[in-house]
Amino acid sequence: MFGYIRFFLATNVMLSHLFVQIGAFNIGVASVVCFYMLSGYVITHLLSTVFKQEEGIIARFYIERLLRIYPLYLYTIVLTILFITITGYGSPAFNFFKVVYNILIIPLNYYMYIDSAILTSPTWWLIPIAWSLGVELQAYIFLPWIVRFYRIKLVLSMISIVIFVLACGSIINTEYFTYRLFPGMFFIFILGGCIYKNTKLPHKSDAFDKVFPRIIFGLCILGLLGMGILDRLYNTYLTEVFLAIIISIPIITILSNSTMKLPFNRLLGDMSYGVFLSHFLVMWFFEMYLLDYLPTYKLKIMTVFIISVIISFIGVTLVERPLWKYRHKLSNI
Repeated sequence: MFGYIRFFLATNVMLSHLFVQIGAFNIGVASVVCFYMLSGYVITHLLSTVFKQEEGIIARFYIERLLRIYPLYLYTIVLTILFITITGYGSPAFNFFKVVYNILIIPLNYYMYIDSAILTSPTWWLIPIAWSLGVELQAYIFLPWIVRFYRIKLVLSMISIVIFVLACGSIINTEYFTYRLFPGMFFIFILGGCIYKNTKLPHKSDAFDKVFPRIIFGLCILGLLGMGILDRLYNTYLTEVFLAIIISIPIITILSNSTMKLPFNRLLGDMSYGVFLSHFLVMWFFEMYLLDYLPTYKLKIMTVFIISVIISFIGVTLVERPLWKYRHKLSNI
């Protein structure tokens, strides 16, 4: 089931960049937050169950994650560089350090402080959505320690919550620290890990794992009520973040307890990442060559979706799948 959910979330992100919203509600923002929680769930699963031997587990985990993230990412970057170089779209201005920032990914999460833009008109780095991938990579660095050490989990959770609350109160930048930047978002990954342990490994679930999702769920409801009273429901992305957390906790819990198996679940899960990465490239291609040929906006949306799915399928089949055996070996050494 999670493969279908991930594909649905990736499609929502694409739709939000095509200006599809539910009223003033940004479905892409909510979907990114859901991705974070799912990621925490999956990583806790990997570290608790899939990686069979303790020796070198953290180093092997890091390598396995790089093999998961980078092949499709670099595949999409190559396609993007070819496109903007051949067409001149965005008036690209290549710079050594900016190219390095784009390859490293993590600096893209700090785009407000680090200039990573290669396109100049419009101003973008090579894969615009990759700022959120930078959040994930930072989470990957810390999650192995969270899973293994209770005190580190407790301390880092509290630090992240404090940063998030300060941002909610506009003491620090609200949009940055309740949605964009890793420090304020890390507790959401931890939530996913708590749900995994509570549902799949209850014998290893500690008091923090049991209580933390309930506390955050309640606080988010109170946050929404408070924003409604103060008439701040449409201030930055707080509404989307709160609702995403409130919806994701029960849904992930229910699906984790479910034994339902659906066809193509693995394929859709793998392809979700490619759709997530490639849809901006397809939108740029559409803007250059197809804008005058599609009579309705719905047809544009469908065309962007179909081309993104094709690019993703090719990437999964030709780039990612040949590496599966190496990833499997790392987790089962």
